[in-house]
Formats: sequence, structure tokens, C-alpha cells
Amino acid sequence: MVKRDLNKKLLIGLLAGAVLLAVVIEGVHRWQVKRLAARLLDQASTAEASDQLEQAADLLKRYLFFRTNDGAALLRYAHALDSTATLPGTVCA
Repeated sequence: MVKRDLNKKLLIGLLAGAVLLAVVIEGVHRWQVKRLAARLLDQASTAEASDQLEQAADLLKRYLFFRTNDGAALLRYAHALDSTATLPGTVCA
């Protein structure tokens, strides 16, 4: 019977590499989320300035998915929804 030894250096190297890869992936993910949230907020501001409140409301809704504690954005979202709301029974143009 052949005796097999565990290659400890290889095992430690693989585990360290897996941990490092996981940390890098998490960092890149956080960076992308932060970048996307900032871009959504900028686009919402542009839409509000162009008086495209339905688009602004959609962009703010998507932004608030990432930044749930942003009270100012939540207020802007509520204002955009209020401005685009129609009464029941009214015909939209």
C-alpha cells in the first residue's frame, strides 16, 4: 500500500488564494454598487431638471434600492411620485 502525505504548503496556498480572491471580489462589488448608485442619483437629478418626473421617479426608486437610508432622495422620490400621480377615473393624455 502506498502512503500518501498531505501537501500542507499547497493546501495553505490554495486556501490563502481563495480568501484573497473572495476579498478582491467583494471589494470590486462594493465599488461597482457605489458607482452605480452615484450614477443613478446623477441621472435622476438630470431628469428632474428636464422636468421628466416619471423617469426621475424610476431612477430614484432604483437608487433607493442601494441607499435605503438616504432621506433626501426618499423625499425627492415622494415628490416625483406625487407630481406624476393621476386621480382615479381621469384620462391620461
